[in-house]
Amino acid sequence: MENLELMTFIEQIKQQHLDYQSLSPSQLAQNEDFWQIIRRAYQPSPDFINLENGFYGALPQATLAAQIQHTQEVNALSSFYMRRQQPQDWTNLKSQLAQLIGCQPTEVALARNATEAANVILMGLDWQSGDEIVAAVQDYPAVLEAIEQRVRRSGIRSRLVSIPLHPQSDAEIVDLYAQAITPQTKLLVITHLIHWTGQILPVRAICEMAQARGVEVLVDSAHGFAQLDFNIRDIGCDYWIANLHKWLAAPLTGGVIAIKPEKIAKIWPLLGDTTYAVDDIRKLEHFSALPMPIYLTIFEAIQLHQAIGGQYKQARLHYLKSYWTSRVKNLPKVQINTPLAEGKSNAIANFSIEGKSAVEVATQLLDQYRIFAAGFETPFLSGVRITPNLYNSLADLDSLVNAIARIAQSE
Repeated sequence: MENLELMTFIEQIKQQHLDYQSLSPSQLAQNEDFWQIIRRAYQPSPDFINLENGFYGALPQATLAAQIQHTQEVNALSSFYMRRQQPQDWTNLKSQLAQLIGCQPTEVALARNATEAANVILMGLDWQSGDEIVAAVQDYPAVLEAIEQRVRRSGIRSRLVSIPLHPQSDAEIVDLYAQAITPQTKLLVITHLIHWTGQILPVRAICEMAQARGVEVLVDSAHGFAQLDFNIRDIGCDYWIANLHKWLAAPLTGGVIAIKPEKIAKIWPLLGDTTYAVDDIRKLEHFSALPMPIYLTIFEAIQLHQAIGGQYKQARLHYLKSYWTSRVKNLPKVQINTPLAEGKSNAIANFSIEGKSAVEVATQLLDQYRIFAAGFETPFLSGVRITPNLYNSLADLDSLVNAIARIAQSE
């Protein structure tokens, strides 16, 4: 059944693009009239300003309506749907995702989130005692947990680098990983866009460096996918994972894996499967009954993402980040923990206030100013992550700037 609400919304966006077709992505990013129609498509809680959109990207109302509709349809058909229609829908979904990602459907597997996708790769590779894996202390904690489990289980060694908050150049980061590689290194894990700070790593350059040394690369694009406009062919990694419920604005939960064709046979399934050939990526999708209404709604999420346009979405999110950071970066006691140059960060930025813990600042933002943000206390960073989304207005960010200024002035 066609979702008329979504189709109407998409047509409105297309008309807006026609009205502003002379504007470049960076120019359109600053046109509030264009983005107003997209903001109206969401219904965020009126109880607070949500600037913590990194954990889960809320659905526009039209996408939420699609999820409800799919739930009703699958429930009505019950086992008939799961046995007769689900396999073709699954195939079609992988085809659309492959087109969006930039690879072939035979290279794509679906998962329930990026954590599970990471475990599929890390637990599926054959390791020998003494093999090494290189990662960063800033990688996602669940990924580091999976690495630690392989260390304990297989006798491998992990070597962790620490990414500087404000590197002098991309070469500094590439060299950091290069120095960690030894003759025993089998895999390099790279976070495309670091979730703590929003820092974007030079993933292509790192991949080229590692592969020239015979080391495979896993890129975690949990935050990069659909926040940044890119093609995984341009990255050149061996294994790639992402979430769909963050910046693609698909429902909780959905994840995706892409593997170079010649690497698929190397990966053991996380759950037992002898149905498919060892070089068939479908062997990695043996999850039994799946919540298909969620996966069906990914179709609508893709439609909406494409209607807005990846390059326009990336430019708008970058503009929102730049809007608030440019107004607070020179305030006394305020420190920005994110590189702000074009291409080095996008939607996400992290700040700290001298003399105050990140948790304290995040608590003040919520209790005193009705602004929700995430405060992180780690061995390498104490800061508050600010993550606006397309529904956030400049007025929301003005409120944030005012709050930061007041908190920084307080004792």
